[in-house]
Amino acid sequence: MPIYYLIEHQSTIDYNMSYRILNYCIDIIQEWIKGKNTGRETKYPVVIPIVIYTGEKRWSIATDFADTQIKETTYGNNYIHLSYNLIDINKYSHENLLKRNTLFSYCMLIEKTNNTKEFVNTIKTILKQIKEKEILLEIADIIQDLFFSSLTIDEQEIIKRELEEKVGETNMSTWIERIQAGDEKRMKELEKTVTRNVTKEVTEKVTKAIRKKMESKGISKETIEEILQ
Repeated sequence: MPIYYLIEHQSTIDYNMSYRILNYCIDIIQEWIKGKNTGRETKYPVVIPIVIYTGEKRWSIATDFADTQIKETTYGNNYIHLSYNLIDINKYSHENLLKRNTLFSYCMLIEKTNNTKEFVNTIKTILKQIKEKEILLEIADIIQDLFFSSLTIDEQEIIKRELEEKVGETNMSTWIERIQAGDEKRMKELEKTVTRNVTKEVTEKVTKAIRKKMESKGISKETIEEILQ
């Protein structure tokens, strides 16, 4: 039986959060139902909603949808009880999160950063702390997939140097290759999207821009032509 984790990030308080979570959970189950023949023996999946809050104000709103419904004792059995799990990052200090030495605690540390400078300094601190290779590789993947492209060239170089010291030159080369492969994939998907939605003239201009971007990243012309053909 599948179990789904619904993770919602919030930097501000949303007074409709319980209702939103209810809808998200229903959407997940509806998506699960597609293509299935449901009946007497059907057991629906469990959805575990988690809200990670990084804002400054205290989270003081209901976490159970039933608490947001009209209070009517006659129909108490008809309340919809669906609670989300609240993780308020502000309740955890940097020191406490570092001591936990888990992938989740490191992700929470990253969530607490407010700009790329803080992000880079936090990554440097995390890399010095990590001892388990598995967690290190997971953090490297998170940096690659979610943050690397938003950093400046100088910030990227700092992260590369820190990782190289930690994982070694050979593993670092593999990691950089994966970044380039990810860039190629994203650019190819962008080109496909553009082709479906704009005129031929605009498509040619965008394709030219994509080609130039890929060349600036050191991707060979042969590879670029293969991707864009």
